[in-house]
Amino acid sequence: MDRSQLANFDLNLLLSLEALLTHKHVSRAADALSLTQSGMSRNLARLRDYFEDELLVRTGNRMMLTPRAEQLEGVVRSQLDALQKTLSSRQFDPTTAHFQFTIAAADFLMQLYIPDFLPLLLKHAPNIRLRLVGWSEHTFAKLENGELDFMFGGLMDAPAGVYRKTLGAAEHGCVSRKQHPVFKDGFDLERYLKVGHIALDLTGKGSNPVDDWLLSQGLQRNVVVRTPYCMSGVAMVSQTDLVMMGHRGLVERALKHYELDFHPLPFRVPMPPFGLLWHERTKNSAAHIWFREFVVSVLQDEFGIS
Repeated sequence: MDRSQLANFDLNLLLSLEALLTHKHVSRAADALSLTQSGMSRNLARLRDYFEDELLVRTGNRMMLTPRAEQLEGVVRSQLDALQKTLSSRQFDPTTAHFQFTIAAADFLMQLYIPDFLPLLLKHAPNIRLRLVGWSEHTFAKLENGELDFMFGGLMDAPAGVYRKTLGAAEHGCVSRKQHPVFKDGFDLERYLKVGHIALDLTGKGSNPVDDWLLSQGLQRNVVVRTPYCMSGVAMVSQTDLVMMGHRGLVERALKHYELDFHPLPFRVPMPPFGLLWHERTKNSAAHIWFREFVVSVLQDEFGIS
């Protein structure tokens, strides 16, 4: 869009123009903006020069708008009203707002937590739309450039400019089919390393806290299948002697569909806390503030936060 004309126009004159169009009187327009009459007269002269129109003409004892000024009156007022609302309003009415939030999350988090707040979201914000996408190695870049509004998941660290509301720490363990023989007589690190694993590769980089810890100890587990889809991993575990690391809450939900067991890991490894992440670009957006607070309020019982 060519905005070259705006480069030659002092946008501060819009307030003077609105006052002149409203009051149709130089001194009253000056009073409305706390300007001197001579200052408003100079602004009127500049406006006449820019629009190549008198704008205000004297007819008898009063000033009247020219046809060009009448044409401008509604446009200037509506545009200034819109600009004022944009600059000053931090309010967001979820009952009437039309907005789409794009959220990156692993599929198991979508299954675990999105159903908890979606019914309430539809009730309180009927015109809000969600677009859910998976994690990838480009997720942080997309958050920064605006392709994403939020990330939901567990991370040890985040880049500069990314904010996080920690929701809590979930319990992770080893997921297997019912009556898996490897757990019959105790489950130790040696057995953990030998049994076949399904490894979740959520970011496309093939790294996770368990494998990072094992590598630091000079160890490596027996990964048979790598998948970015946790729920497909659960299905495979239920039909094989493979195991996978999983979230206790996921297993509890999946028990409705699969015969599974949940076992503590035979070692201690720091796991990242679950949280909602966003970029500083949206930290002051009224819509994003409302959504963050809504998600936290709904999920706080799930994670036990206050």
